[in-house]
Amino acid sequence: MQNEKILGWDLDEVKNLCLFLLKNKHNPMTKNFSVWAKENNRQPQSVRNYFYKLKKMFEKELIANKLRRLVENVDQVFKSTHFNLFEEKSMLKEILNLNNGKTVKDACCKLACGDKEKMLRFQNKFRNLTQKRRELVEEVINELQRDGIKTRNPYEHENIIVMKERQALSKEDIKSLFLGILKLVQKEAENDAMKTFGRERKILSQKLLTSQKKNDKSIKIIEKLEMENKKLMNNYNNLSTYLSGLKVDFDKVKMEKLRNYFKEHRNSQKEENNIE
Repeated sequence: MQNEKILGWDLDEVKNLCLFLLKNKHNPMTKNFSVWAKENNRQPQSVRNYFYKLKKMFEKELIANKLRRLVENVDQVFKSTHFNLFEEKSMLKEILNLNNGKTVKDACCKLACGDKEKMLRFQNKFRNLTQKRRELVEEVINELQRDGIKTRNPYEHENIIVMKERQALSKEDIKSLFLGILKLVQKEAENDAMKTFGRERKILSQKLLTSQKKNDKSIKIIEKLEMENKKLMNNYNNLSTYLSGLKVDFDKVKMEKLRNYFKEHRNSQKEENNIE
């Protein structure tokens, strides 16, 4: 049994894959393929291709009995997870209808009647459709709105253009992106300019205030000097008036005798100081 293979893989490896998928059946298949491939040194795409070949053989009952003996409840691993178009639109109508809950999770829970496994399946499928089938999602939104039903819009909070996978940007898309970037740059430039203007205005106001204080101080000093000068001038005028009123006739001879008297007096004082 160790050498037995199924589609080129050893039975142990097939069993390992089936058990892993059974244990993680609530996760998206793409995630399961990537995780299992990394743990078992295989490529995710190779694991995916092998699984769907195995699934096809299982559904044709070519290897079903062998796998059932190998893994208990293996049927759940290959249970169809595909939605047809009618099922996709029906599911979208229920989830996009705001009357079925404020959030996508609420709507999925109501749609699944509280079944956690089904709820996760609906959530994963809804996420996949909004990312890869935007035209279908918008078609359902328009149908609901025509019927007067309030809907949620999974694209209303987008900040960038949502493109189809591997689709090149059109001229309109490029133009929209460019205009969006230009608006952001202009807004940022305006904010920077306002901040700079505010800083410069504050500095200038401080300089003007300082200059005004210095001017006020200088004016007070000048006013004080002017008052002192005015007082001096008044005193000078008063003294001049007083002196002009005096009529003193000094005799030159008497003045000479007076000077000599003071001179002799000073000399006699010097002599007395020397004797002592």
